[in-house]
Amino acid sequence: MCDQAVSIWRPLVFKDVRQCGDPHKRLDTFIKNDLENYLGGEVFDGGCFFLNMPVELSGPSAGMSEQILRGFVGLSRLLRLGLEEAREKKHYQP
Repeated sequence: MCDQAVSIWRPLVFKDVRQCGDPHKRLDTFIKNDLENYLGGEVFDGGCFFLNMPVELSGPSAGMSEQILRGFVGLSRLLRLGLEEAREKKHYQP
């Protein structure tokens, strides 16, 4: 179920991201896509699958919660790398 949700989410939020050479624009495009195409698009009934499932299935499915947590950790690493690249190229200053 989680893999299917990721396969729906991924093309929505990464649309046109890889084509962006500017790391700041890449992050901006990702966030815009997530807000407009995924969250704003009401893709899953009841809201964000990835935030709701760990709460709803935490007792009966610890494996699902762990899989979603790994996804969030991977996504946070990807975002961190994008910010580091933007800072190195002087596109972003903390």
